[in-house]
Amino acid sequence: LNRAGIPVVIIPGNHDDPRRWRAVEPLLRRCRVTVVPEVRRPPECIVSLKGKDGTPLQIAAIPWISERRWTTTEQLMGLEGDPQQRYAERMRALLH
Repeated sequence: LNRAGIPVVIIPGNHDDPRRWRAVEPLLRRCRVTVVPEVRRPPECIVSLKGKDGTPLQIAAIPWISERRWTTTEQLMGLEGDPQQRYAERMRALLH
């Protein structure tokens, strides 16, 4: 992809350990791969790149955020409040 001029951005998924991606970030940077290993608030989460044809691109790189990070056990078990609503509220607050 690097030789072809195609930009690459990596963000951790729900089974990835952000610390591992942070550890290999310097190596991948040498190959022109952008790694966003942890959650960043705007504008730090915006990755600006150029496409193969030079077109400016902007990507909101937001790694997976586990529901457990923002909800209690009681909420996840349905004993208190709506866990999806709490998750949506926290995501909204993060991005604004």
